[in-house]
Amino acid sequence: SMYTVKFKKSNLRLGARVEYTDVNGDFISSNTQVKNNYVTILPNVQYTNRVSKVTTLVFGYTKRLQRPYIWDLNPFVFNNDSLNISFGNPDLGPQTIHALNAQLRFGKGATFAGINIEGSYSGNKILQYSSFDPQSGITKTTSLNIGKEFQSSLNLNFNTRITPKWGFSANGSLRYAKVTNNSNAAQSNSGFGSNFNFNTNYRFSNKFTISSFLGLWKDPQTIQTTYPFNVWHNVAFNYKVFKNKVNISLRAINYFEKT
Repeated sequence: SMYTVKFKKSNLRLGARVEYTDVNGDFISSNTQVKNNYVTILPNVQYTNRVSKVTTLVFGYTKRLQRPYIWDLNPFVFNNDSLNISFGNPDLGPQTIHALNAQLRFGKGATFAGINIEGSYSGNKILQYSSFDPQSGITKTTSLNIGKEFQSSLNLNFNTRITPKWGFSANGSLRYAKVTNNSNAAQSNSGFGSNFNFNTNYRFSNKFTISSFLGLWKDPQTIQTTYPFNVWHNVAFNYKVFKNKVNISLRAINYFEKT
């Protein structure tokens, strides 16, 4: 359901979505059944103000729902390494996220740019959690609703044509997250995560183009895990044949890597 109030240069949108989830699973190998159902109300509010012909300001609040994936629920034990085993949690519940955001949009001709600042909170974040048993020497990993996460992010989106034949786009986000174990407040972790994509292409003719991509990403930290910083890049030479119906591409990927 949604209701919008319009003013001269702005509008206020109030909305809500009601979702019913029914989960039924019968894991034969472990003789385990999963049955869970719940109703979730997801409200959202958005205020939009057109500052000028090319600039728009947006403020919003939304509640989001993240359901567990099947591998988070499956109790099957992976024990290829008998000292490090992992399994799903049939009792795992959904994760809810409350988010506030402010966005500035700019659009003129072939150029669009957007800057979005967001802050979010989740009190039941789904996390993979590992525990060590000193008597058996076994480390067990499963999914639990134990995370309390505060996250802030800066999101960027930019798309333009430098010349009629040359296009460029960039988008991504820089995030800072602090995650705490609800069962043990002393167990906490924080740090930055990011993902950025840069694309460019140049069209020499209707048949021949060159394109390139650069990707930077690092997953946010969790209670027990710190992820590495990764770079992915490529360059491609594209040529169309058979009346532009077939595209032949020669592509070099991660060519700066030693191995």
